[in-house]
Amino acid sequence: MLKRILIVIAVLVVLVIAAVIAIPFLVPKDRVKALVTEQVHQATGRTLVLGGDLDVQLFPVLAVTVDEAAISNPPGMQGDLAQVAELIVELDWMSLLSREVRIQKFVLDRPQIALQVGADGRGNWEFEPPAPAGGAAPAEGGPAQPAPSEPAPAPAEDMADGTDRELRELQLSGVEIRKGQVTYTDAAGESHRLEDLDLTLEMPGLTQPLDLSGKARVDGTDLAFEGQMGELRGLMQGDKVATRLSLSSEPATLVLDGQLAAGAAQSFDGDIQLAVPSVPALLALAGQDAAAVPPSLANVDLKGRLSAVPQKLGLSGMTLALGDVTLTGDIVVEPQGDRPRIAADLKTGMLDLNAILPQGGPAAQPEA
Repeated sequence: MLKRILIVIAVLVVLVIAAVIAIPFLVPKDRVKALVTEQVHQATGRTLVLGGDLDVQLFPVLAVTVDEAAISNPPGMQGDLAQVAELIVELDWMSLLSREVRIQKFVLDRPQIALQVGADGRGNWEFEPPAPAGGAAPAEGGPAQPAPSEPAPAPAEDMADGTDRELRELQLSGVEIRKGQVTYTDAAGESHRLEDLDLTLEMPGLTQPLDLSGKARVDGTDLAFEGQMGELRGLMQGDKVATRLSLSSEPATLVLDGQLAAGAAQSFDGDIQLAVPSVPALLALAGQDAAAVPPSLANVDLKGRLSAVPQKLGLSGMTLALGDVTLTGDIVVEPQGDRPRIAADLKTGMLDLNAILPQGGPAAQPEA
């Protein structure tokens, strides 16, 4: 009996392997492209263009390489949201038999991403599936008939359970972005550019910590970053997850270590450390006049507890060293148009106003 069971299992494995091998030959590549672009349009409402070759490799891993891919902007915006010179995906295809997706390599080579905010305040990265076909055709001269009502969406818990049934685990190893470029343009037309982005990411699973590191050039300034985050599944479900992020550059170093929440309840609550060795250099990079900064305030060192939610930012237990001046206490900032509301409870030692106030001024008049 055991021998027969083993024979059946062996036959099934051979059939599965044969099916995987046959797929690239039975399904034309143009058909694969059409299926992929159709699914992307149904999910996002955008047009995916696969202009280059599509290459499928079966051994030793299941790999797909796509050249010259682009995804369009929403209607009303020119150009594309993103273009990529080459996309490489490698899967451990044996893991698919257990309904796991183990991505051994995911590479975006020379991607160009253009983030824009439209006049309506919406970003071009906000995807919306295309509207379903309308309801029954209206009677001649009469109003359009409403489309049949659709069933209410399943509760989040049911959706999560369904996701678990469909995808037990997602593992990302060797995720890379090579020589990427990202531009951000706000509704007023002001732009910022991130170039030479190199990023690596490791995520053993949706319920495992995520690690990332990389470097880039932001508006002409070199920047290095690294971070760790708790389980991605919790973040996607609106939970708070442990997050640590450090950014370092010549003009400033920033470290955040706390709890991050995304979605409708986006927030951050944790420790912050900020060091600016040269305030004039930082202002100059931001295009601001740094000549009026007195030497006694030429550097900044900030430590405290940061609580941030949309439209409100608070610092508690703060120690702020501005050159020779040290402030301690709490501060809350609420943006309100051109004049933000600021409430502060601060303490400091004796101040030397001559060292703080801008140098120069009207020359003293000689006595008569």
